Amino acid sequence: MRGPARGGGPDAGLDGVWAEVAALGGGAKLDPHVGYWVEFTDTAYADRREPLPPLRVEELDLPGRRVRSSLDPHPSVRRRPAVHPYLRRWDRRPPAARGRGGTRTRGGALRIGEGAWIPLEDGVFVPCERGGTCRPAAFWTVAARTAAADAEWPADVSRRPLPVSPHGVGVHHAPLAWVLGGARRG
Repeated sequence: MRGPARGGGPDAGLDGVWAEVAALGGGAKLDPHVGYWVEFTDTAYADRREPLPPLRVEELDLPGRRVRSSLDPHPSVRRRPAVHPYLRRWDRRPPAARGRGGTRTRGGALRIGEGAWIPLEDGVFVPCERGGTCRPAAFWTVAARTAAADAEWPADVSRRPLPVSPHGVGVHHAPLAWVLGGARRG
């Protein structure tokens, strides 16, 4: 299981292990960094709710808005603009010297068990309750404030974070309609 952080915007294109993204340089809290884990995906693949193997960021080209990953993106991820390829940064970074400061992973994925709390970022943890519904594609909707680089999470009167079950595993699409205007008769 991998905990998502802030997703990247639509990619202008993928070229081997390099991805050109719409924007980089949003600050230390928003951008991927060397050693962080990312996922190259698109809307068609994301709709299947199948996790992709994470890729480690090897190099950043801020002026060129490019990210180089450890491996090629999964072959199921298309490079066509119609399916909106994008780069998703996961909140997993390598532990600093002596194993401190980061989250220990196995191939970029966290090892979790029932009854464990999963660390996301900014002090936010989500529960994986015994007999609960933690599974791939489970998500929590967290209000994030870009200007403050902070997230809002329910807390008790002592300001300790409260456990919140996953909000779901579904994908939400907005209904669209085409409305034609014209002269009114009668």
